[in-house]
Amino acid sequence: MDLPPPDLSPSQVVNETLSLLKEVLSSHDTAVSSVSEQQSAYEKIMNCLLDPLLQCCMVAANRMNSADSATYMINCLHNVETCLGVFEFTDVKLDVLSTQIAIHVETLAKGASRIHIGALDIGNTL
Repeated sequence: MDLPPPDLSPSQVVNETLSLLKEVLSSHDTAVSSVSEQQSAYEKIMNCLLDPLLQCCMVAANRMNSADSATYMINCLHNVETCLGVFEFTDVKLDVLSTQIAIHVETLAKGASRIHIGALDIGNTL
């Protein structure tokens, strides 16, 4: 995967994959009869598409500084959350995504704190 766009929005590959995921999950809504079959199918589809996609996002993010990396990952994870949020049987995956977003938000907050402490030159007094 190439580097993310300069505005750190999800790349075209991310958006295209999420569009494909949405189409596949939508078609499964009507194609599968039982609830357990539908849940199993959703989990398989999500694992097959999302795990490699998120891995690619992480690889791209690892080539940036920590603030840009965290921002890019938050943007990608948010788009995945938005995509999955309209479907049943995605609660577990949504919880995982929410936790990952929180970790990246914490990274941003710590980085901002370090910058402000450094700018105020109070780091040695803390």
